[in-house]
Amino acid sequence: MKFTMERDAALRALTLATRTIERRNTVPILGHVLITAHKSRVSLAATNMDRWMTIEIGGASTLKTGTTTADAANMLAFVRATAAGTQIEVELTGEKLVMRAGRARATLLTLPAADFPAMKPEEVSTEILVAGDALARAIGQVAHAQSDEQTRYYLNGIFIHDRAGKLGLVATDGHRLGLAIVEPSKPLPENLPGIILPRQSVPELLRIATEAKQDELTLEISETRLQVAHTDVEFSTRLVDGTFPDYDRVIPRDNECRFNAGRVALAGAVARCATLASDGTSAVRMQIHKASAELSRKVEGEGEISDEIDIQVNGQPSFTGFNCSYMTAALDALACPDVDVEFTTGGPIVLRRSTDPKDGELQIVMAMRVV
Repeated sequence: MKFTMERDAALRALTLATRTIERRNTVPILGHVLITAHKSRVSLAATNMDRWMTIEIGGASTLKTGTTTADAANMLAFVRATAAGTQIEVELTGEKLVMRAGRARATLLTLPAADFPAMKPEEVSTEILVAGDALARAIGQVAHAQSDEQTRYYLNGIFIHDRAGKLGLVATDGHRLGLAIVEPSKPLPENLPGIILPRQSVPELLRIATEAKQDELTLEISETRLQVAHTDVEFSTRLVDGTFPDYDRVIPRDNECRFNAGRVALAGAVARCATLASDGTSAVRMQIHKASAELSRKVEGEGEISDEIDIQVNGQPSFTGFNCSYMTAALDALACPDVDVEFTTGGPIVLRRSTDPKDGELQIVMAMRVV
């Protein structure tokens, strides 16, 4: 096997590959990439047995076909250390992989390509067609609410499902919830199974969707996996084997207190109250008056801080409390000029864009007891 590759293209491919590989593993082959020099292209494959990725190295030129494996971290370190624009020659000599860049040379030990774990084929049962930028936007809105609690593993990811004929994405950790909705490029299949995309795979799907921009992506769903491909990257991930809870039950209706506020103004007031947060609870009290919202925070032994913003109240004046970091993330996810906020004292706080329908996208922050 022998081929040449351009440094920047190789750097991108190896960086993507190493993101799939676990940093610590006890199986040496799982720290390697599978390198395949085809007649017309060169590709890398990486896996941690839960996620698989194949990347084509753009602009690589094959001189002799073949396949082998090499340590991904060592390859990446050598490529990263070379100058931009450098041509790198890679050649398999016996059981060693030789990389040359100018007068620099690295010789890496290899493992048999036959030892590299192959992804077991599964029949695709469902396909979803969606624009990349729409999917990226939705993932960005809900990713902050994912759980990392091991006992409720089914919350460690994003629930993707059919919501009234549109693609719904939901994440929650029990303290907050994000719901985003995507219009699919073609009608969703009947009896679309709800799937839970694992937390570890969310950044990669988000990256692929972001790079796709307005291109359409096909999400292929099989019994245990989700697969997606775009240009030079193919990505597959094992799904969470569990049942996502009925999140509709925690969305409160008919809240007593409702108001409209400028998102930036409200986020700014929350951020100022968060500056006094050394007790670890980050609890902020929000008192709703006839035409304003007063946010305040007290920390025993340190002092207190407060701020007030103008709002338009549509319901009963009331008060509530919330975790300021959760509220900040929810407001950031909405990314709009004005937000509608509603709650009943002691109940969850619901935030929506002012332009969104009541059954559309939302953020929920659970209430906290405050003094």
